[in-house]
Amino acid sequence: MKLSVCIIARDCENTILDCLNSIKPYAKELVIVIDTRTKDNTWNEVDAFGCNNYGGATITDRAKLEYNFSGKLKIYFYKWLNDSFADARNFAISKCTGDWILQIDSDEVLVSFDKPDNECDYCESTLLQTEHQQYPTYRMFKNNIGIKYTNATHETIEASCLNLKKDINGTIIKNNKQSTPEQDLEKVKWLLERQLKELETEPENESLNYRIAGYYRTLGDIKNARDYALLSLSDIINDECKALSCLALYACYKALNKDYFAKKYLQMSLGFCEDSRLGNLALYEETKNESIKEKLLTINSKLPNDLSQAQVIEILNNYQHEEIQI
Repeated sequence: MKLSVCIIARDCENTILDCLNSIKPYAKELVIVIDTRTKDNTWNEVDAFGCNNYGGATITDRAKLEYNFSGKLKIYFYKWLNDSFADARNFAISKCTGDWILQIDSDEVLVSFDKPDNECDYCESTLLQTEHQQYPTYRMFKNNIGIKYTNATHETIEASCLNLKKDINGTIIKNNKQSTPEQDLEKVKWLLERQLKELETEPENESLNYRIAGYYRTLGDIKNARDYALLSLSDIINDECKALSCLALYACYKALNKDYFAKKYLQMSLGFCEDSRLGNLALYEETKNESIKEKLLTINSKLPNDLSQAQVIEILNNYQHEEIQI
């Protein structure tokens, strides 16, 4: 199997080498798309990595838009258009010649690689966002079968995978972000502004209200966060997103000191969620019963994929709601 690995890079001189070194043992082809707005030494770090590992011509002129290191490392300087991450990722895909493609961000590292099942078309892998948070992610897929990214921000391949066969894969990617809290806040502000504009032109996009609510929560605007979370519940989104919207409403009403509404939305989230880990953590904060807390901690020590809604229901059935006090 020939694996092509794609990276979109901008101002990532502190993380790009960790990323490249983590994927080098598995990648037969590296495709790096460098945003021409980059102001730091990202391209020099990539250049040095290419020379040290693959030989070939060094990058001497950024005006030349393409560099090739022995066919194993391809570097493209890409002019950012329409603020669209999907367009940039699709450009990278177009340059891949491998049988399979793995997309990874410049501030992430590959912790482990599990060879995909060739009878399948794309893989569900694991993203370690923080020490205590991990999520399913769709980063690895067959080349040349029409899989493309959609959405300008929070880009995803899911729309083009609806009728394709999925492999539950053991590949693990870890966030290696080294940005400051101030930089993170500026990114959230930019994303909020971008998604509010998207909502004007794509009101049918069912994920936007949900994401906008999250950005407002991060920025401390609780009332706007509540309003957009309520709107997201009326969208045709999947049960996992509905559960997360309910948890966002739980947090908003807690911040507004409206405990009755907070607890109602916590209960609703447990009803929607296929994987109730976050709901359980919130329930842990609410309950006053120490024996229930102990059981919840035991369940939450498991990986999210091991934690089913049935386990939550079993715990709730073992105790009266009056005891749990929600």
